[in-house]
Amino acid sequence: MSRVLSARRDVRFLGLPQDRRLPRKVLRLHQMIASSGSEWAQQTAAAFVEAAAGEFDSSAFEGVPANPDLEWLRACVDYLARGDA
Repeated sequence: MSRVLSARRDVRFLGLPQDRRLPRKVLRLHQMIASSGSEWAQQTAAAFVEAAAGEFDSSAFEGVPANPDLEWLRACVDYLARGDA
């Protein structure tokens, strides 16, 4: 599975209310983070950025005209993932 698809799966999981997250999936994500170190975290953050940026090209924002608020939201993707604007 590609990193982007894996990141999208993890984003969907993290978007669930806490009471709907299966304990085994929480444990899997925790084990991946604990065992993989910072290189994995950096690669995963990059995949999250790519997955989130892809949402702007998908139907999620279809029909939304270009505007300052949308550009601000796009800038947030990089800022939240990398800590830079």
